[in-house]
Parts: sequence; C-alpha cells; structure tokens
Amino acid sequence: MQQGAGIFYFDLASPLCYLAAELISVALPQLRDWRAVSERRLHDGRHTWPRRQVERDGHRLGLLPLRWPPEPAGELREALLAATYAREVGRGIAFARAAFRQAFAGGQDLSDADRLLIAGAACELHPTALLKASSSRRTEALLEASTRAAIAAGVRSLPAVLAGGERHCGWQEVSALCTKLRDDGAQTQPALAGGSL
Repeated sequence: MQQGAGIFYFDLASPLCYLAAELISVALPQLRDWRAVSERRLHDGRHTWPRRQVERDGHRLGLLPLRWPPEPAGELREALLAATYAREVGRGIAFARAAFRQAFAGGQDLSDADRLLIAGAACELHPTALLKASSSRRTEALLEASTRAAIAAGVRSLPAVLAGGERHCGWQEVSALCTKLRDDGAQTQPALAGGSL
C-alpha cells in the first residue's frame, strides 16, 4: 500500500470500529484518512455486536478490558459531527482514538458533550470551536458527503478500509487485512517482528 493511501470508515458507536482503529494504528499507520460515517445509513437498521466475541478479540489485541458505554438510544450524531470537524482541521485520527478509548476503555457515554470536549482536549481542539463546528451546517454536509461516498463505494458494514483498489468491510475482513500487512512487514522488517497485536 502506498504512503497515505486508503480510507478507514468508522462509526464511534461501534466497538468493532474501536478494535479496528487500535489495530490500524499499529498495523497500518500509513492509512491517514479516517472518516466518520453513519453506520445506520449503511444498512438501514440498528446494529448489535456479539459482546463476548468483541471482548475476546480486544483481549487478543492486547487492549485493556472493554468497559461498555451505555447503549446509545439513537445515533451518536454529535460525536460523528465532532469527528468530522476534527478531521477537517487535521486532528481526525487523534480525536477518533481519544473518543473510542473514552467509550470502550472508559465506558463513557459519547452522547454527553463533556466527553466529546475531553476527547477534543486530548488532541488540542478548542472546546468552543469543537462545539460550534459540531452544530454547523457545513459539518453536517461533510458528514453526509462522507456517508454517501462510503455507500457509493459499496461499503455496507463497518469497520471498512478502502485501499489499493480493494474494499474490506466488516471486522473480519479488516482484521485479516491488518494481520496480513503486519505479517508481510515482519518478514521485510525483522525488527518489527514479535510486536503484540
């Protein structure tokens, strides 16, 4: 994969996107375009996750034990808008990782604006700018455009990675891609071998 190539599509409500974000950060650091999208729009319905399997996969990756946030009553719209704004100002990856960790390592509710401000502070986003941009029509339009682009590209489940002309949708496919790239990198860069994922 070329430097900077590819897109990672995620929804902050998804624990599988959290696992993918942590894995991609280590196994695929050259993937620098992370885009928040509405998972509900991808498959027109409420998504549920197999908690025990997610917890086992998180443990296998060496992550802290998952602490489940409250089940969102609806889409985490403000969180997705905040992530969209963060991407626009060059802090998208840092914000997404901070927000994911608050939700799934800390068990925090991302529908609480204070939690978004803490994630913003972790990547040096001014709180007033974050709140203002998260309620702007421009940010709404950017989130909508990102979601439409994912749908047009054939993304039907998250997490998703588009790279090298290929589409990898769902945790199993993204995990397999990262494992393959990590293993290929370990063969060409022996100093990286043995790292835990």
